[in-house]
Amino acid sequence: MIMLPDGSKVWLNAVSSLTYPTAFSGKERKVDLTGEAYFEIAENAAQPFHVNVKVPGSGNNMDVLVLGTHFNIMAYSDEKKINATLMEGAVKIIHGSSKNLLKPGEQAVADATGRVEIRKNVDTEEVIACNNFQGMVNSSARTDIMKQIARWYDVEVVYERHAEILL
Repeated sequence: MIMLPDGSKVWLNAVSSLTYPTAFSGKERKVDLTGEAYFEIAENAAQPFHVNVKVPGSGNNMDVLVLGTHFNIMAYSDEKKINATLMEGAVKIIHGSSKNLLKPGEQAVADATGRVEIRKNVDTEEVIACNNFQGMVNSSARTDIMKQIARWYDVEVVYERHAEILL
């Protein structure tokens, strides 16, 4: 957990980094995220909070504009898409020419083409559980689980499916 200069809290997942200033000055608070993080942003309407993430497979970035809220962003460079999931409050997703306002329980999925898909009624508990492996085994594909284990433990995971022959 990282406490930002404005009192906001950020929990980084494995193989993740957050770049931020020692003090937020000016009209905005800006941070850059690589990887995955859960945010609890201190409310300050006079100084909006921005999370900038690089979209995998493109030179484009996605901006998450926040006023005071709880949300998760998954933006690993080895993934094809970025997920921003809102638990509480409101965030505005700006990606290419697309601007979308998320409500609690919604998830924005952005890709390299500039397209943003909004998923409604997302299981936010599952999104948070994936940060610490709880609930992930029953709800995720094997490949997603293997990627997460590889990130956490800095290992290469190989999954080979062998067919059994019964005689």
